Amino acid sequence: MGKTSLQTIASLEQQIAAGKQKLQEAFDAVGCTDSIALAYSIKLDKLINRYQKKIQKMKAKDNLANLPFPLKGKWPELNANRQQ
Repeated sequence: MGKTSLQTIASLEQQIAAGKQKLQEAFDAVGCTDSIALAYSIKLDKLINRYQKKIQKMKAKDNLANLPFPLKGKWPELNANRQQ
């Protein structure tokens, strides 16, 4: 059975947080132009793009009201849309 949209978003948030940590560690160890740091940066960009596409898809389906609490405050533009 596949993941629900909210499970996918939560999973992507965890992957993004881990990716940010790995990127910071690589940057601290080898600098920002090293191929390792650049590879982590590219991977993180792809995760963020997947996350944003998933959010946009949910917004298009008008499921924004059902988003979990952890998103509150992280993305002000989403919370602004909730209040309209």
